[in-house]
Amino acid sequence: MARRFAYVSFGMLCLVAAYQLGARDARADWDNDGPGFIIGAASGIGGGRVWTADGKSYRLLGSAGFERDVEWADLPIPTTNVKLLADDILVSNDDDVWQGASSAGWEYVGRLGGPVSLAEGSWGETKAQFR
Repeated sequence: MARRFAYVSFGMLCLVAAYQLGARDARADWDNDGPGFIIGAASGIGGGRVWTADGKSYRLLGSAGFERDVEWADLPIPTTNVKLLADDILVSNDDDVWQGASSAGWEYVGRLGGPVSLAEGSWGETKAQFR
């Protein structure tokens, strides 16, 4: 257990050092021209699915490898515009949200965000509200 804690601590230290040296964000590095499975994996829709750099979907066949999946599972936006792809949820760089709707394909849900209310106040005032 101590070894795991040490690994996690060292990983956090490396992240802090990277951000102190000027990193602005952390992301996977992939080749958009390559054919590799690079985008993400989903286990909730279709049993197991991965996407390539060109947005095409492939289905996991267990130890037999992968085969080309149905076209409705292909990504609805270019992979260069993908911010998050997790199971059957897709978020674009513009904060548009898509949901995988089984054989109906990807369904546009809407846009994340909206106005955020900012109110000035002190930490003491905030604590007093919840006492």
